[in-house]
Amino acid sequence: MINNIQYGTSTLSMLINQGSMYIDKTARIYDLISQHTKRFVLYRPRRFGKSLLIDTLSEIFQGNKELFKGLAIYDTDYDWEKYVVIRIDMANIESETPQMLKDSLCDSIKRIGRKLGVDISTLTSITAPKSYLSALLEYINDSNLKAVVLIDECDYPIIANIGKPQTKIEEFLAVLRDFYLSFKTNDKAIQFLFLTGVTRIAYTSIFSGINNLNDISFDSSFWDILGYSQEELETNFSPFIDAEVKAKGLKRSSFIDSIKDWYDGYRFSSKDSSVYNPAD
Repeated sequence: MINNIQYGTSTLSMLINQGSMYIDKTARIYDLISQHTKRFVLYRPRRFGKSLLIDTLSEIFQGNKELFKGLAIYDTDYDWEKYVVIRIDMANIESETPQMLKDSLCDSIKRIGRKLGVDISTLTSITAPKSYLSALLEYINDSNLKAVVLIDECDYPIIANIGKPQTKIEEFLAVLRDFYLSFKTNDKAIQFLFLTGVTRIAYTSIFSGINNLNDISFDSSFWDILGYSQEELETNFSPFIDAEVKAKGLKRSSFIDSIKDWYDGYRFSSKDSSVYNPAD
């Protein structure tokens, strides 16, 4: 029995290699990456497992099949082709001012370029996030490689600056809008695009120039791609539930009902059941 439950870990390899509990979402992820559409955005509340999902996608697209041995996707017909993964966590991008946001995005893209052995600043004379990302994607495409772009917390610079004195949110929106527009202008170089965020409030403003993003936040096909369903809770945590029931002399069904009353409060599709937030 796995009795090592990690809290707040968003690195799949750490969970697997340390023998920690991982609620297998790879069947749903397989459904996602097998879609004809390859451009997605998903919004969920904070601490809902979005970063772990991004990390899992990164491992899959890097072709690390053996990491998934024993998980649902391992025995599917997925081909495990290796891609160049461009991964950016917007929560780690400096965004106190619009200029800091621009500079930090450029630095992040340059670091990704260096891993590929290329200095992005030599590929374009325009020092701007959009130009840097476009240059990187063009380089990948010209090198007969395939790129996957994963953006975590895509709306973080907006949320982090709302309400601050003298902050002009429109300036931050303009930076992000221009940066994300490079996904459309370099569409041929991107094999798969996936973004996560917290709120759809800024969706129209940030992605106004992109018309091929598929918002799956309330798609009934992916209602449980994050969070724990009732079945997942009772199956994966059964030993812990049984131990608590035995220790306190409780009735199992009543104890499960009390857990549901306290923690089961998120529904992302009117057709499906609600899910537990993993961090609650």
